[in-house]
Amino acid sequence: MFEDTSQDRARLMLLWAIGLSLFGEFVLWVVYGLVLYPGYPITTLIWAATCGLAMGSTMGALSYLLLSKLKLGRVAFFSGFAISAFVLSVCNVVCFVFAKQFALWGALASPINFLGGGFVGVLIGSVFYSWLLFSRSGNNFRHRLFGLFV
Repeated sequence: MFEDTSQDRARLMLLWAIGLSLFGEFVLWVVYGLVLYPGYPITTLIWAATCGLAMGSTMGALSYLLLSKLKLGRVAFFSGFAISAFVLSVCNVVCFVFAKQFALWGALASPINFLGGGFVGVLIGSVFYSWLLFSRSGNNFRHRLFGLFV
């Protein structure tokens, strides 16, 4: 299931953390940056891509540093969830502060919607990340969908 070398574990954690963070940021960019509060699509796209890379890199690196010895199981799942939720929550609040300062993405018009939508994404993304990397069924799903190398 989970690769045996620490280099493979690091690659997996970073790949999935960055990929899921970029996907989440893209969804939020479409919803908040294009549909609900349009105005600066290129600026907000660059912001979303930068934040997605930073969040994913931080989440993947912390996961590897703190969880590299854990392979599968309840402790690994909940630890991965906690790391992911912490990093994504901090990023959500920091993004809110900056978005409010620059009057982007509805942070001024609807702060509860902005933060609430972000925290829903934090919850969904953290569960999915932990499930893919730290549960037997998530590993099986990942291998069936993407093959042996992911």
